[in-house]
Amino acid sequence: MGINKKQRDFFHELIRQREHCRSYQDLSEALGVSTRSIRNYCQFFEEYLFEMGISNVIKHTTAGITYAGTPEQTNQILSRIGESDFYEYHLSPDDRILAIVLILLDTTVPVTVMELCKTLYVSRATLLNDMEKVRLYFEQFHIFFNPSTNRGYNLDITESQRQEIICTTCFPYLRGWNILGNEMGTSHFLFENILHLSELLPHICQIIQNAERIYGITVTDAIYKQAVFTASILCKRLTQNQMIEDSLHLDTKLYHVSAGNIARFILAALQKIFSFSYGDKEILYLAWHLHLCHFDLLQNFEHSVDLYFYMEIQQFLREIENELHCPTLREEYFSIMLIRHLWSIRNTSPEIDASMAEDIISYYPDCCQAIKKHIGIIEKCIGRTCTVAELHSILIYVVAEIERQTPKISKPRAVVLCHTGIGTANFLADRLTETFNLDISEVTTIHRLSEILEKEHYDLLISTIPLKPPNVNCITVSPNLTDADIISIQRAIATVQRTKRLNSENQINTKHLDSRLSELLCPDHIIWNVPCESWQKSIEIAAGPLLDADEILPGYLEAVRLSVEKNGPYFVFCPGIALAHAAPTDGVNKFCCSIYKPPAPIAFHHPANDPVRLIIMIGITDAKTQIQSISALMNFFSKKPLREQLLSASSPKEMISILLKYC
Repeated sequence: MGINKKQRDFFHELIRQREHCRSYQDLSEALGVSTRSIRNYCQFFEEYLFEMGISNVIKHTTAGITYAGTPEQTNQILSRIGESDFYEYHLSPDDRILAIVLILLDTTVPVTVMELCKTLYVSRATLLNDMEKVRLYFEQFHIFFNPSTNRGYNLDITESQRQEIICTTCFPYLRGWNILGNEMGTSHFLFENILHLSELLPHICQIIQNAERIYGITVTDAIYKQAVFTASILCKRLTQNQMIEDSLHLDTKLYHVSAGNIARFILAALQKIFSFSYGDKEILYLAWHLHLCHFDLLQNFEHSVDLYFYMEIQQFLREIENELHCPTLREEYFSIMLIRHLWSIRNTSPEIDASMAEDIISYYPDCCQAIKKHIGIIEKCIGRTCTVAELHSILIYVVAEIERQTPKISKPRAVVLCHTGIGTANFLADRLTETFNLDISEVTTIHRLSEILEKEHYDLLISTIPLKPPNVNCITVSPNLTDADIISIQRAIATVQRTKRLNSENQINTKHLDSRLSELLCPDHIIWNVPCESWQKSIEIAAGPLLDADEILPGYLEAVRLSVEKNGPYFVFCPGIALAHAAPTDGVNKFCCSIYKPPAPIAFHHPANDPVRLIIMIGITDAKTQIQSISALMNFFSKKPLREQLLSASSPKEMISILLKYC
């Protein structure tokens, strides 16, 4: 009995929360199928497991389905699922379409119906029906072919298009792809048995890991898989003498930034192993893909889109800070890690353990609500609505950073009260310190409760009989500490720690404006009340002093305009303020800043922060140090009283005085 992808996904989803009842609706939403399909999958697996001699591991109730298999049974089932070879593996209709697409993309010669039938182990009628769907699939990429059943199917396509469509088609499947080859599945069969990447992968994985180490890159598994897969396809095509066409136009700036350096490193290392030829087009093509998946030095902000993401994430984190009154979340390293995570979820949603997500939400309800409230900023970045799993993954990133920055909190102090005797009380106290991160400040009897309440040397009372003293966190437990007692104590400790954390957060001070900016502020770099009729003209006026001082090149203005046209007016980051910029590689000679205050507000067409009353033009040359100055400037303007004070300045001199006051 063969298993298709959907059935396999069903089983993996079921065992992900072992001994946890899953409703049919919950499973249907998780797998993107109907509840009827879930019932069919369930029936299939019961028959499948019966053949294996395993029964009663899938329990049915009115509430849903529970998987109750032992770890040994689970391993046995997973091993059996992974034993089938390709011809025994029953591809679902969608998987079969994917397989045909990849077969056609992987070859430059016609492929006959008979060859496809033999490869996919299907009938001619089934194959011909699939080919119509394949034709429609390619049409979305504006690729067409004649469905010639006699001579075979062949694509009229360039080499770059071929590789682009392979990557676009396969990226969503990378989540289930184990590049170590230890787990079977649809992605494994398609990538290994159709694209035949197995011989390349060990070498490419090692080279990509060497690039991570040499260039100091830290990426998620999702980004790593994208880099490995892209390099594998390019390497395979080069070994077949299939070069990227000369007519392909790529940004030559990629050749001189970190993505270009990494691409040269990877191709040079692969050439030594596989002895193929390559040129600048292949370097630029790989560099482009490495940058798209952010397998490069993101913290260098070598592209306008890097700064776009950075500023949008800064705005999102600023809103979370203001909402929660928590420590600053906008440190560069954390912002970079969150940006990398967002890039990684563009193509595939993260897998989050449901029980872990529930625990975090219950522990950080305010943080969860704040993220939901401002998630629109991130959704604009990735160009779509975030899924529930993505919301939870962002929540995990944020709360982890809050925990990291929060001053270390002392252990909760507990008083143990026992009615049966001091011996039992001491036994209970020993159990508590072995099980929990507690300081037992006193062990005593119940009748001393009134005396205990007069003291302030505890955070928690743990009693062996029910007590309800006012305004006291008190837990009733058995001297033997049952499972229910342990859960109650854990919750009580979490409440105590949350209170301590909030108290410590309220003592954290905000930072002043970065002192490096004071060096850039001078009257000659402030333009006052010059008439302006459009946002494009305002960029030109603001850049005037920097051009005159040869601190930026004319191409920098064009890069700023193109960035707005491509990404929208993202740098209008707070009401009335535009922080105009492009990338360091777009033509910056010196770290510089100018300010333009027009006589009347200007429309940048930002949905929330229009009209703009002040345009600040920034040019950076060393992102690692200077991006902190931009963050400090954004933080300064995000405070409404300071912003209004600056916007009400009556002269350039007064404006500089206000800015320097906070340096």
